[in-house]
Amino acid sequence: MITPLNTPNIINTVKPTLETFIGNDQAKTLIKNSIEVSLKKATAFPHSIITGISGGGKTTLAYIIAESMNVPIIELNCATPNPNVLNQLLKIPDKGILFLDEVHALDEGTIESILYRFMDQGTVYLRFGDGRIEPFEIGKRITIIAATNMVDKLTAPFINRFELNIKLKTYNHEEMSKILAIHLKHNNVEQEALDILANATRYVPRHAVQFAKNIKDFAILHDLTLITADDMRKALHNLSIDEFGLTDDDRQYIYTLYHTMNNMPVGINTLMGLLNDSRKNIETLEVYLIQEGIITRSGKGRQLTGKGMRIAMQLEQLN
Repeated sequence: MITPLNTPNIINTVKPTLETFIGNDQAKTLIKNSIEVSLKKATAFPHSIITGISGGGKTTLAYIIAESMNVPIIELNCATPNPNVLNQLLKIPDKGILFLDEVHALDEGTIESILYRFMDQGTVYLRFGDGRIEPFEIGKRITIIAATNMVDKLTAPFINRFELNIKLKTYNHEEMSKILAIHLKHNNVEQEALDILANATRYVPRHAVQFAKNIKDFAILHDLTLITADDMRKALHNLSIDEFGLTDDDRQYIYTLYHTMNNMPVGINTLMGLLNDSRKNIETLEVYLIQEGIITRSGKGRQLTGKGMRIAMQLEQLN
């Protein structure tokens, strides 16, 4: 088993493999075939970029690739201050993987002066104390795997340098239930309870893994041999999540559309003021609400759907 040079920030009690990775069958097939070809050719895995929602499994797939190729992996979060890509390239072993998470945060200078040259020619340019800049051939076959949930911030020349463009699709209720079932396999959980928990995850695998851990701890705390729907609602209530899968922020958003705006179309700038929140946070929150058919978004603004109105009225009664 590979011991990563850096430990991934993954809360997971189930060993991730392509077989246990639920959903995104097309992406898994692409990865599986590329692994087989690379092993047969005794070469490094091709440079790859993985795109998809935050918490959707991009990091997990990078580590699955490293494990399957039996090579070390270094993880570098590009959103940290002054990420030293060159230093990591110099110290990683032959055929190893440099995993650049949140690659959209990397400055254009680093991308063009280091990654372009390395991916094209296998060389980097070293700057010496006397001001000299000389090319240096690294002499190792290193794979760059980049991950982002903001692919629109990357330039076409950069994206085109990756041999594999792995696009992860959003997950559905059935896939999320399967993920939860795997992580709760040692617990006896009613199907209705599992459905409630699947809704609460917003169909994000990272949430599913974390919530499964929370539910297992709740079952231990209360000596539960069977987790019922009521038990699940209580456990989620402790996490400030209701049976609709809504958080405090969601409920405040719905309340604002329903009460403050009387469900008249409202634009993003108005919402930013009413909710005292950023555009990015609001639009991130809206992804789930749109996916669940709770709100609709058009050129005129945001409005609750019929389903959203019913939820708003139910929330009002609960309060």
